[in-house]
Amino acid sequence: PGEYLTLEPSAGTGNLIHALYAAGNSCRELTAIERHHALCSVVRARFTGDQYIDPLQRCFLTYAAEMQGRIEFPRIVMNPPFRDVQKHMGAALSLFGCGRHACATFVALVPISYEHDEADTLEELDVATFPTAKVSTKLIRFERFHR
Repeated sequence: PGEYLTLEPSAGTGNLIHALYAAGNSCRELTAIERHHALCSVVRARFTGDQYIDPLQRCFLTYAAEMQGRIEFPRIVMNPPFRDVQKHMGAALSLFGCGRHACATFVALVPISYEHDEADTLEELDVATFPTAKVSTKLIRFERFHR
């Protein structure tokens, strides 16, 4: 699964994967994870040919626990489950690092109530952005630099 450059730990229907491809990322550098079988099928069907991606169908929290200390992703993009945001963000941060790269960037869409000392708020979104969730959200960024 990928070259461990970019991680999308909650692939869902693939909207963030689509944005990564639109920004010029390759499917060969992407590791996507999705727990639900039906959503994995949606992603597999949505991206074909040169953009084909086969998400790992498993729990991201289990994956992170198994991979911690073994790999580092210099790029992470995610929209974690809001009700378990602390667990999912913690798991993603455990895999976040520069590796052999000069810098690392992690961007996440989280509930407005999520706080972390290392996170910069990029934008606060109105509750109407996700009307069914009825949660105000924000985009945050973590950056790390190779020492």
